[in-house]
Parts: sequence; structure tokens; C-alpha cells
Amino acid sequence: MLKQKNHNSIPIINPNKRITAIWALSEAALGGVLHALRIPFTGLFIGSSAVLFITLISYLDNKRGAILKATLLVMTVKAIVSPHSPINAYLAVAFQGIIGELLFMLIRSKRIAAFLLGFFSLLESSLQKILVITIVFGQNVWEAIDVFSEYVLSQFLFRTDSAEIISISIILISIYISIHLSAGIIIGIWAPRLAVNVKIRVQGMQMIELPELKPLKIVQPKLRKGRKIWKKFSTVSILMLAIAIFILSYFFPVFEKSMGY
Repeated sequence: MLKQKNHNSIPIINPNKRITAIWALSEAALGGVLHALRIPFTGLFIGSSAVLFITLISYLDNKRGAILKATLLVMTVKAIVSPHSPINAYLAVAFQGIIGELLFMLIRSKRIAAFLLGFFSLLESSLQKILVITIVFGQNVWEAIDVFSEYVLSQFLFRTDSAEIISISIILISIYISIHLSAGIIIGIWAPRLAVNVKIRVQGMQMIELPELKPLKIVQPKLRKGRKIWKKFSTVSILMLAIAIFILSYFFPVFEKSMGY
């Protein structure tokens, strides 16, 4: 509704709706493309963006259930726009929304809540990927990696005792989880800072104030009396001349021919 005061006001769209729309676009468009192309560290990029958007929503809306409501909307849009996304992608979004709602509801410090959200969200993303690989390919995939690494290391280090060979699968899993945790810590520290800046800008732009528009007054230039008399005389003269020509052309056809009609 517009406020009727000494000025006109234009209402600004709810910032949470904008953030939710961007989050849905990120999950549906960007997430769908990354999952379809099977690009590595897809969960890292999508999970980090989800932490950022959830933090922004919590800073701009203190109502309970705001994060869960946005999460449900994002999952709905994701299901419509990119139905080819795997089921674990929806589970990740649901986990991020639920844990985000709980952390920001139970912890007073939003900075600590955002940090924990980034940590647990990216940890869940990395563990979920490892769990999916284990379920799909079985434990044999890690044993195969260890056997292959044992063979390669034995060729270079001239060792055949398997007990002395380091498990490469454990090293790869540790590196993978460490990368996700590092990203989660970074986004957990940076997201509150960005949210504070966005909140300050939003509070300063709740309504765009426009000055009251006054109707324009068209002022016609005043004509002098001499110019008014001459204008009236010229108008009457032209009208009389036209009437005279009409009468002459009606009674004297020869006059009409001489006029060139």
C-alpha cells in the first residue's frame, strides 16, 4: 500500500523473496547443470551457496519457520525445473534447511550459527558423496584403489609387503573431506559479514521516497490590445473574402474559370 503523505512512496519487494528466488535459481539451474554434467565438487559449490542464502534469510527475517518455508519453495522449484537431479541433491537441500532453522533458532549469536551451518552442511555434502559411492560400487571400489596404489608404490619403492603400504583410499577420502570442511569454514565466516552489509542496505532502502508532484500550470502569454484588434480584423477579412469568392463563382461561372478551378 502506498502511504498518502506529503510525498509519494514506492514499496520495495520483500528482500527475502528475492533471496529465495535466487536460491531456487541456483539450485534448479546451476545445480541441475552441474549434476547433469557430473562436474566434480558440485556439492561444494551448491552447498556453499545454500549456506550463504540461508544466512541472509535469517538476518533479514527473524520469524520462525522462514528458513523452512524458503527451503520447501526451493525444493519445489528444483523438482519442476530440473527433475533429472538425483535424490541425494534434494536430501542435501532438506538437511541444510532443517539444520539452518534449528541453529539460528537455538543459538543467539548468528555468527556462530552461520559458522556451524557452513561446517555441518559441507561435512554432510562430502560424507554423502562418499556414502553414495560406497553404496553404488560397494566396498570393493576402495579395495581396488588400495590394490592399485599398492602395485604402483611397489614398483617405485620396491616394496611388496602390503602392511607397509599406506591406504591411498583413506588419504583420498581425508583430502576430499578436508576440502569441503575448509570451504564450509570459509563460507561460515564470510556469510555473516555479507549478511550484515545487505541488511544495512535493505534498512536504508525500505521505501523510495519521491517528492510530491504538483500539476503544471500552463501560462499563456498576454497579447497587447493592438495585436488582439489586428488578429480579429484579419480573421474577419479572410472570412469575408472567402464568402465573396463563393458568391461570385456561383453567379458568374466565368469568374470560376478565371480562378483556375
